[in-house]
Amino acid sequence: MTDSAEPARQEAPTQPDGPQPPKPPDGAAGSTCWYQSSGRPRALRWLADDFTASFAALASSLLRSDVGVRLTAAVEDSRSHFAQTLEELTCSYVLAAQPPGADPAGADVCLEFSPVIALGMIERLLGGSAVGSASSGRPLTAAERRVLHRLAEAAAVSLSSAWPSAPRPQFRAELKPIPSPAAGADEPVLVIVFELTLHGHVGAMRLCAAGGILDGLMGAGLGHRPDAAPLELSAALEGITVDDAELAELAQGDLVATDIPVDGEVIVRVGGIPKFAARLGTAGGRKLLTITRRLDGSAGTS
Repeated sequence: MTDSAEPARQEAPTQPDGPQPPKPPDGAAGSTCWYQSSGRPRALRWLADDFTASFAALASSLLRSDVGVRLTAAVEDSRSHFAQTLEELTCSYVLAAQPPGADPAGADVCLEFSPVIALGMIERLLGGSAVGSASSGRPLTAAERRVLHRLAEAAAVSLSSAWPSAPRPQFRAELKPIPSPAAGADEPVLVIVFELTLHGHVGAMRLCAAGGILDGLMGAGLGHRPDAAPLELSAALEGITVDDAELAELAQGDLVATDIPVDGEVIVRVGGIPKFAARLGTAGGRKLLTITRRLDGSAGTS
C-alpha cells in the first residue's frame, strides 16, 4: 500500500503597498534596475541623500509626524508603460519647471503617490490622527487632490533645491494629473521609486522624467554641485532690545521674556542677509525651519 502525496502548494508572496518598480515591455532595451538598497551609484546619490532628506523634513513638518523616505529603485522604462502602471491617476501630479524653459530638456517631471499612503497623508493634513483607515480603492476627490497638492509641492521644492548641476531648474507642482502620451510619441524615461513610511504604513512615490532632463537626474556625471560655495544660514528672533545693564547681568540658564509668541516667526538670514520668515520645529530628532514667507512679501512654501 502506497501513500499518495499531494503536490506541495506554494503561497504567492505578499507584495508591499503601492506601485512596484515598473517592468518594461518585452524586448525593451535598457531595462536594468540601476539602484538597489545594496548599492549606491554615484550619479544617483543626490537623490538618495539630498532629495530624500529635504522631502522627509518638509513632509514631516506638514504632517506633524515623522515621515521616512528611501530611494529603492531607478529603472529605464517607456513613457507609455509608465502611464499604464499608474495605480491611481488622481494621485499623480506634473512638476513643471518655472519659469518655462528653465528645465534643461523642456520636459516636465511626473510624480505619483500610491493611494494607500496618499489617503493617509491627506487625513493627517486635514487634522486627523489615524493613518490608513480610509479605503485606497477609490479615486481622490477634487478637494483631496488640492490637499495632497501640498505634498506634491514639497517634492517640487526638494527636487529644485537638491538638483546637482547648474543652472538649477525651479519646479512647481501643478494640479493637473499626468497626461497620457500622444499616439506615436512614446519615449524612453527614467523612473525613480521611493519608499514612504508614515506611522508604520508603507507606500511608494515615483518620479518619471525623459529627454535631456535625464542628464540632470543622473547628476550629469558629477559627484558634487559645480560652482557651489557654502553660505552661512542662521535664524534669530528680531526686534528684541536689551539695555547695557541687563546684558551685563545675563548668565547661562537665564530666561529672557519677549512679546513674541511660542509659535511666532523667526528671521532666516542667508549669508547674513535677511531672506525669509520661518517657524521653528523638530522632525526625527532634528531641528528644522518651516519657511512661511519671503521677506519681500510673497508667500513662501513650507
